[in-house]
Amino acid sequence: MKKTSKIILIFAIILICFAVFQILKNKSIPTNTTKKTETEPFPLKIDEPQPDFYTQTGTITIVGKTSPNSLLVAASFGDGQAIRVGQEGNFNFPISLGPGYNKLTITVQNDKNEEKSYQADLFFDDKPYISPKVATDEAKIATRVATNEALKKTIEDISIIEELAKYKMAAGLVKNYLKNVIEIATQNGSQTLDTQNETVFILTEKDKSAKFSDVQNGNFLVALGKPNSQNILETEAVLIYPGQPQDTNLSIFGHISKVDKGILTIEKQNGETLELSFDEKSINPKLAQRVAIWATRDDKGITARKILAFDDPDFEPKNATFSASPSASPPSQT
Repeated sequence: MKKTSKIILIFAIILICFAVFQILKNKSIPTNTTKKTETEPFPLKIDEPQPDFYTQTGTITIVGKTSPNSLLVAASFGDGQAIRVGQEGNFNFPISLGPGYNKLTITVQNDKNEEKSYQADLFFDDKPYISPKVATDEAKIATRVATNEALKKTIEDISIIEELAKYKMAAGLVKNYLKNVIEIATQNGSQTLDTQNETVFILTEKDKSAKFSDVQNGNFLVALGKPNSQNILETEAVLIYPGQPQDTNLSIFGHISKVDKGILTIEKQNGETLELSFDEKSINPKLAQRVAIWATRDDKGITARKILAFDDPDFEPKNATFSASPSASPPSQT
């Protein structure tokens, strides 16, 4: 009888301990979840365009998501945009591409002044260098009147779109080359090119035809073609650049601390200052405004191309001054 009582007592103690453990475990779950939410990283997701994007249309749409109310600057070799993202964090806007190779850069700054960037190699085939040699517009296809002739044309256009989707581009510096095979160092690793299928070579510097023997170490290649099952790009066209095309675009975030006859001084979050020129006829800057700027750099300095600006009453510029040409009026102070 005593032995049975001891067994029952031990079993009861085990049950109590297990119940206490479960209670403590359940109480700890909300704390862990809260910590995970607090340390969630600053997001930047780009849905379109994907890296190594090939197009025969000069304007593309950038689609993605980031932190709500962030500032965003996007630039290609042909255009740039500066926008403020909405409360949902989604963005969708067009940008033009320059002819040929483009480096697309998207930089975002959130409300905590954290920055994150995305880069992608793109190619606008304005010549075009590969078949099919017809640029298409899906919007026009969707709205075309469906007569028999138009329907036939629509089917042709859709087949062209499907065919174009099979093409990819790869861009990078030459690493190795032997016979008909070239290996290039790309942004995300390396890519092998198979050039034996009657590939067209173009020297971009002289805009003339070339051949495999013109390829040299140090060249920057843009290859257009279709990847095979081994992910080797079977090329139809290879564009040879003497070196890597220079990206002169800049994304600048900060506050305006000085305006002086076509020269802006931008004070960044870390206290660093940057001077850049601007067009007084098209841009009307104000002191203490928070800005997101698409700018370009050359031998003469930095030039603001597009400025997104809004008042920030909490910012006090150091040694703030405003000086402009007689045709310009000083900004209102808040």
